[in-house]
Amino acid sequence: MNKTELVKRIARESKATHSPLTQAQVRQVLDALFVALTEELSQSGGRVEIEHFGVLESRVISNSPHGKLIGQDGIIRQPSTERFIVIFRAAKTLRHKLRS
Repeated sequence: MNKTELVKRIARESKATHSPLTQAQVRQVLDALFVALTEELSQSGGRVEIEHFGVLESRVISNSPHGKLIGQDGIIRQPSTERFIVIFRAAKTLRHKLRS
């Protein structure tokens, strides 16, 4: 599912509610959500917890000092000593749903 499909699905499901949302409104909400997630996770130690879905955490990890990169030009490059990653841990309810 891509962002456009997600927007359409949410707008369609909101039509059954008291105040349905247009696709433009849904897109604005999702854009604001993605900006907030990006800002939080772009910091080391950033954490976003969504109940019944999971936890996203950003961390800085150390690379192995033994790895070397050899480019197509034959030059040996040493990778940086640290890199930034984002980890997702699914909530228990999501893990249970995935197993069944």
